[in-house]
Amino acid sequence: MPGITRQSIYRGPGRLTLGSTVIDNKDGISLIQEAVTADLGSDLNEFLGSVQTDQKVKVSLTPYGALSEELLAALYPAAFRTPATGSSLFGPADVPCTVQSAAGVLVTLFSAAVTAPPALTLSAAATAFGAVEITASLADGVLPGEDNALFKAEASAWSGSTAQAVPPTGAKYAAAFGSAAFTETAAGFAAEFQVSTDPVASDNAGTVDLTIKGVRASCKFKPLDQSEAAIIALLGLNRARGSCTASGESLVVTGTNGLVLTLFNCSVTQGPLAWGASALRAGELLFQASPDPSTGKVFDIAYSDPAPPTP
Repeated sequence: MPGITRQSIYRGPGRLTLGSTVIDNKDGISLIQEAVTADLGSDLNEFLGSVQTDQKVKVSLTPYGALSEELLAALYPAAFRTPATGSSLFGPADVPCTVQSAAGVLVTLFSAAVTAPPALTLSAAATAFGAVEITASLADGVLPGEDNALFKAEASAWSGSTAQAVPPTGAKYAAAFGSAAFTETAAGFAAEFQVSTDPVASDNAGTVDLTIKGVRASCKFKPLDQSEAAIIALLGLNRARGSCTASGESLVVTGTNGLVLTLFNCSVTQGPLAWGASALRAGELLFQASPDPSTGKVFDIAYSDPAPPTP
């Protein structure tokens, strides 16, 4: 038996595109495919085999590269910023997702959507994004087993450049919440966006869509410039039992790089204090957004290219 050759080992990087948006990655792209099955059995034979009942395909990666309005719109779609409970996650038209390998293979997911937006780290020294999860669905109106139903792989020569923009760092971030200002933090601002969905299944097709149930956005950070009285006032623990914790105020985090993150109608749910020779007085604050009563928005992310420095 001949030994394996190095040339026959499949490996190497790739580049993902969601719709028309190219998303470069930090440390690889992972595609997980899983057949959901059900056992067949009888009284005489506990296990006679299994049948496929559904299919799951998910892609994950950590976005890495230049910030842009297009990238932020792809990673944090409008359906999550202003969630409409009961609406379709995949929407009225299929959005493809492709992974092109440098070795010359193109994998196409015919209908895909972000199902877990990346955590967002706003810090002078850190890159912006955590991992994002993208889920594939059956193409609209196509049944499993038919052509171009879920995904396929085909030969396709790498035609793009291998150049990748260096992710921006060095931006200074500050936040405002009502009359409170947070100009210095221990390690920046960390935001998370949790999306809740329910599957929609058909007897002939299996899962054909996901229904949006809701979105919870939060942001935590450790301020350096807040006194005991300021932290106690933020928490509002003296409110009456049964009172709504939503303040009506938005937490707005602004960067010198043109990025602005807004969490609407926030509650401050965590604010420890500490005393010690080297302990920071304020611990990590946790802001939890809830839908704005007038617009329904939970969060928003705006971006504009910063003006070039004056010569």
